[in-house]
Amino acid sequence: MSRFLHHREGADRPETGALALVLALTVCAMLTLLMTITIQVSSSSTSDSAFRLEQTQAFDAAEGGLDLVIGQVKQAGQASGVPCSLSSTTFASTPVASTATAAVTYYSSFASGIPSGKMTCTAGSGVSSTPAAAIIVATGTAGKHPQATSYAEAELQLTTQVAGTVFNDAMFSTQSLLSANNPTIYGDPPGTDNADVQTDGNINCGNSFDVQGSVAASGTFTGTNNCTVEGDMIAGGNVSLSNSTTITGSAYAGNVPCNSPASTISMFNSAIIDQSAYACGAITLKNQSSIGHTTAANESPLPSAGAVPTETLPTWTNPQTDSTAAAAWTAAGYTMKNDGASCATVYTDLTSVTSPTVITTSCALAWSSSVTLKTNVALVSTGGFAMTNNNTWQSDGTTTRLLYFIVPSPETCVAGLPGISMANNTTFTSTVNVLFYTPCTVSIANNNAGYGQIYAGQVSASNNYTQHYVPVPSPAATGGGTYTVLVASLQFEREVNSPPTLAN
Repeated sequence: MSRFLHHREGADRPETGALALVLALTVCAMLTLLMTITIQVSSSSTSDSAFRLEQTQAFDAAEGGLDLVIGQVKQAGQASGVPCSLSSTTFASTPVASTATAAVTYYSSFASGIPSGKMTCTAGSGVSSTPAAAIIVATGTAGKHPQATSYAEAELQLTTQVAGTVFNDAMFSTQSLLSANNPTIYGDPPGTDNADVQTDGNINCGNSFDVQGSVAASGTFTGTNNCTVEGDMIAGGNVSLSNSTTITGSAYAGNVPCNSPASTISMFNSAIIDQSAYACGAITLKNQSSIGHTTAANESPLPSAGAVPTETLPTWTNPQTDSTAAAAWTAAGYTMKNDGASCATVYTDLTSVTSPTVITTSCALAWSSSVTLKTNVALVSTGGFAMTNNNTWQSDGTTTRLLYFIVPSPETCVAGLPGISMANNTTFTSTVNVLFYTPCTVSIANNNAGYGQIYAGQVSASNNYTQHYVPVPSPAATGGGTYTVLVASLQFEREVNSPPTLAN
């Protein structure tokens, strides 16, 4: 019996062990499954959170792209300077970097708040006439998910307003304008024939002097050795063109009404007037010279287009002594700072001020090293200005700064001083638009370059001088013309699911 019972107990052990093994394996399988599900849920949640974060970053990038373009439109000031697009711009955001691009469409009409009349925008040249509206569509991306892409749209109404009195020529000289080899005055934008030059005296245009605009002289005009005027040429006195001088527009000699004695046009050695020639006196052509259209000698009166513009050097008084001038600068957003005879303070203030500032001083200022501007600055000095060799002026970033060198009027000049002189290789980069003003002399030496305007009692430009005409607002000045700027008004800004189809 006992052996039987012992036999039975021994016989049950294999079944019990097998059952335990099955239960253990089942429990392990369930634990493994639960862990797998937990990991998958956790991974999915993490991936979804990362994707949602990238979507948020992508939308922020699209909004950043809109802000960049809106800022560029506002800074442009002119139709020729507006941006056509925003190239891929990376934002150093976290946890992943994001990028933005944008396309800008301009319209010629904004009737009843609806843009119409799509305009052509050329990179670097903007649009050809003042736009009435702009639609900006920005695309933002972030991370590695293609789906993490967002779109934002903004609409701007664009109008113009008069910014104030401004000098209307690229270069103006009260006395005769003197030039040497290869000076060039480019239009705005380059290729546009609007960089006008005027003097109340005579003009000597020689040795590849190229003016991308019209030229007007109350006195005589002499063009020699590949002088080129890419607009009209108007002179009150005699006109002499020789040695491949080219007037792309028409030429007028004599003023309206005609001066006495009657002014003449003389052309020698392959001189060319592409359009027409009008003179109160005789017109003489020799040695393969030519006039493209009408040749009208002994005209009295000349056509009205032949009237020499009446302009004198505008007045720009010292805001330190003229409260009206100070108020005008303040209204334009400038802070007044009088450094008096503390010359060292002027140099420090010039590169340290961070908001538009007018610095007045009696110092004769000079620079021999590069200068970086953080904001718009007007330097008003009764002592004049001098830039020595290899002097570069630049902005601290991509934002264009306005810079003024002003010897205030009235001023008694002695041997051209106090004036403004730029020695060899003085350069103003494209992000610094500068206006030079002095009742005395502006002297420009070899290989100088700048963007802006020059108004002086006399301008003397030497070899290889390059000027890019850019109209610069001139607060507190009287005389000259008026300057209009482009004003952008935000109509709406919104997120869109996909790039919209824009109206024509």
